[in-house]
Amino acid sequence: MSSPGRPVGGVRKYFDRVTVDDTVRMRCSFCSHTCCVHPITMTNHLMKCEPAQGKAVFDLPKTKEEISNEKMKKRKRSDSLIFDEEFNDVRPWTPEDNETARVLLSQALFDHDIPWKFVESSGFKNFIAKLNPCFTPQTRHSLSEVYLDKEYQRLQDLIAQETKGDLVTLIPDGSTDGCQEPITHIMAVGSNNIPYLHKVLIHTTEKHTTENLVDKMVECVNELEEANVGVKGIISDNEIKMVTFRQRMKQKYDENEIVTRVRKYPFFAIPGDAPHGLQLVLGDIFDTPQGKELLQSAQFIAEKFKNTRLRQFLRQALGLSVNQRVGHSLGVITRWGSHFKMLHKLITRREKIMAILHSNDPIVREFIHRDLEDIATPTFWRMALDFEALVKPIDTALTKLEADGSIGVVLREFTLLDELYHVGDPTDLTEYFPTLPALIVDFLKDRWNLITDDIYAAAFLVDPRWRGMAIAQADYLDGERILKLMAGPQWQNLEATFQDFRDSSGLFSGHVNQNGDPKLMWRRAKDTREGKQLADIALYLLSYPMSAVSVERSFSVVRHIHTWKRNRLGRENLAKLTYIRVNRQWELRQQKQ
Repeated sequence: MSSPGRPVGGVRKYFDRVTVDDTVRMRCSFCSHTCCVHPITMTNHLMKCEPAQGKAVFDLPKTKEEISNEKMKKRKRSDSLIFDEEFNDVRPWTPEDNETARVLLSQALFDHDIPWKFVESSGFKNFIAKLNPCFTPQTRHSLSEVYLDKEYQRLQDLIAQETKGDLVTLIPDGSTDGCQEPITHIMAVGSNNIPYLHKVLIHTTEKHTTENLVDKMVECVNELEEANVGVKGIISDNEIKMVTFRQRMKQKYDENEIVTRVRKYPFFAIPGDAPHGLQLVLGDIFDTPQGKELLQSAQFIAEKFKNTRLRQFLRQALGLSVNQRVGHSLGVITRWGSHFKMLHKLITRREKIMAILHSNDPIVREFIHRDLEDIATPTFWRMALDFEALVKPIDTALTKLEADGSIGVVLREFTLLDELYHVGDPTDLTEYFPTLPALIVDFLKDRWNLITDDIYAAAFLVDPRWRGMAIAQADYLDGERILKLMAGPQWQNLEATFQDFRDSSGLFSGHVNQNGDPKLMWRRAKDTREGKQLADIALYLLSYPMSAVSVERSFSVVRHIHTWKRNRLGRENLAKLTYIRVNRQWELRQQKQ
């Protein structure tokens, strides 16, 4: 009997399915011949069937060898397929894909300080062979001779394109790397306040001196000006070096040894380490007799809690998870770099420390009671709390400076500190240390030259966030003098606009968020006829970086690259690797903005 329907596809469309003696057979629609259901058998029948000649169209059956070759081709093609995001489909792996993967691999190696011989290790080769057999990674020689130069040139071109027509501030400094090689880094910070590494100099026999550094700076300034990038100033964290820079660079400009194409305002050499200055003030406070005595007691307590047997007791005898954390956290107190943070860490754990002191366990009595009963007294904790409250405003100001990054905030924080510690009755601030407030005022004055400059006062005056805040008359006059110097004969026309800004009237009557970007108001004012020139000056000042910490971070990068394990790294390759490592971070920050 015939089954309903007809098989579709290939030669089956010329046959009907039938059942003969409980066996499924295929009956030819041309001659009623029956055969088995295998496609090759049906194809062979149609080739011999006379009625089907010229009517049936079908492909010739494939041999076993052809089928096997086709399977092998499919397997190879599936191994070399990649996903194409643009077309949401798969496509074959091409030589262009192989080169792109090599470039990405080289960037990963450069970014993470991985030795180049890693690409020739057996483990990496086995991993790549399993991941994608079609990908052939580069050798260590091609990494150092080809891909390093490609990445170096790519970043140079990108930076040149992004900074063309911009005004930058240079931050030079010298140090030694992990293999004691003398190096000089010159960082540059543009109007977007993102630092990038302009030049890496690795010295051989040449001494690292301020005079040599100034000569290198003159070369950099000329290179940048010829590339249509203006240099508006230099920041240094060393007062002597800063004065030398100021004198030598002014001399170079006056003697026309430096071309000037982009920069139209005066060249400034300013101190660039306000956070470091505040850290020195904290160090001065802890160097006083009161600070030393309190710090020694705090360090003595912290050292006691680092004892291994005591921590073992806290873990085993007390058994509670909170007490396990007590032993660990107290054990790492003295690893803090800042004395203030160490003291603060100890104070926050005073209740737990006192609870342990009141324990009658023999181990506690052996390691703690014998030495600390006369030190960790209630009076000690009251003095520690009083000292912490007195020094806390300086630590808070340091945190704000590191978080803000604009020089307009420097004078504000120091004005607030000066007002805070200038009190008639010191007991209003402290109970146990009445002589410290006056000493702190003296410490701030001693570090003033390292912390701030007249240009900081000028930036404060044009910072929209602090328009309503009063400052000392001397600071106001210093800032106004810088503004007059930059404006030149046009100051008479700008003075009324500046007063409108200070009074928050006219063009500048809008509200500004104190946590926002101070440049936003000036960018809007730059589009107006009356505010354009003053906005240029304000943006010029507010784009100065506040700290020279970026160049110190670049030295840390070098020490991670040039270690004793990689001491055969050539000077040229080391300079290029450092340039790539630092400026890759600049590239990522640019993309985020």
